[in-house]
Amino acid sequence: MNICLKTFAAFSLCGLFGSGMIEPAGAQSFKIGQEYQGGYIFYIDSTGLHGLIAAPFEVGRFPLVYRTEWRIEGAAGVDIGTGYQNTVNILDFCVFDGETAAYYCTTFNHDGYNDWFLPSIDELEQLFREKDSIRGYRPGYYWSSTVAGTFFGWAVNFFTGDTRLFRLNASLNVRAIRAF
Repeated sequence: MNICLKTFAAFSLCGLFGSGMIEPAGAQSFKIGQEYQGGYIFYIDSTGLHGLIAAPFEVGRFPLVYRTEWRIEGAAGVDIGTGYQNTVNILDFCVFDGETAAYYCTTFNHDGYNDWFLPSIDELEQLFREKDSIRGYRPGYYWSSTVAGTFFGWAVNFFTGDTRLFRLNASLNVRAIRAF
């Protein structure tokens, strides 16, 4: 088990948005594009109290994993709210904590927040829909944490909005997100 995964073990995997690890939102009113807790809000759930925050800049350009002969199990979640668990499962299958998208998201620290993860495909598509409110994106594909089959993962083109499968060892843009 790698160090990042040990750090993640402190989180409650059930109830990601209400894990207790992040200060409660209280009665605060939130809006898309609002600067909050180290980034910009791009999704607010139906309660209006919880949501997702995008880092204010890219983490870098990295492969999802270095070797493609692994079958990453448990990283097939597509829905909003599944990116965190996908990221944990990707890290669990990586032999080393080297320069991979999941590793750099989980080790990202900005404004004192260090609970970032790689978004699922639906989270990434939501981020694309709100990209004009968030700023700072390069044209090109961004990795999601959603793996498809043995050798491929989903990505979103932040110029066109197209989704596409890439080999897991392709180097693509990476933007970390976190929950509140």
